[in-house]
Amino acid sequence: MSDTPSSNAGSPTGPCTPTTPSTPDVSIGSTSCSSTSARLVISVVAEKFVPNGHSISKTITETFKERQDATGYSWKDVSQSTHKFYWHEFLKSYQWNPTKNSIMERTWNKVASTLYSKKMYIWRKGTVKPNFVLEDIWRSWKTHWASNEWMDKSRIATRNRCSETGGLGTGPSKHTGGSRSTVEHTIKLAIELRRPPNSWDIFKKLHKRKDGNFVDAKSKCINALKVWRCIKIKILSLRAIYLRCLMMLLKSALNYLRKKCCI
Repeated sequence: MSDTPSSNAGSPTGPCTPTTPSTPDVSIGSTSCSSTSARLVISVVAEKFVPNGHSISKTITETFKERQDATGYSWKDVSQSTHKFYWHEFLKSYQWNPTKNSIMERTWNKVASTLYSKKMYIWRKGTVKPNFVLEDIWRSWKTHWASNEWMDKSRIATRNRCSETGGLGTGPSKHTGGSRSTVEHTIKLAIELRRPPNSWDIFKKLHKRKDGNFVDAKSKCINALKVWRCIKIKILSLRAIYLRCLMMLLKSALNYLRKKCCI
């Protein structure tokens, strides 16, 4: 990616910057300081855009419909000019602290790559050509998808997605997070709980159905291990308390005997 587009931090007319070093940064989620612009101020948390990461992803995905490459079978095959087009479309809607240009562009590239792959999968599995894709581009894509090299890679990827990472018989790993990132779920959960959620809160949020059951054998196993560890810690804690009480009683008894026997 070229460094030139990012130098404007999302605006052809320049970023919304503080007037003095002591002035705080614009709040994440607010609109641009310019009265003629309504670009949302965003940031990056754990390699995800916030706030409204789901909405940002939809915006990025929509730009893929506006322009395609005949050789754009995957994100790495998309031409440099089309990359720049997608990036400039992104800049029209969002802005950020200009000191974060590098990380914002890097995050955009990673997010766009994932979204492009998902969109291409949907288009590839469709029965008809999307009406926004030119005929010659569609023919080029279909020819590539029918090649032996592509079919081999596709089979390997399918097999990897269906692998049982939790062990034989556990089935593929699942979650209930949907298209929203873990970061978004964490922020939402903090509001619901009125406290920062811990890792276990987040795990249950992403691996439990509405009926309270876990989504797969792996998550059930992790839950069972977690419960057992909690019980074990409780037992050890109670045993330690019991031993301390017993030692205090023995010490008191010994002191009593010493006084009585004048030891």
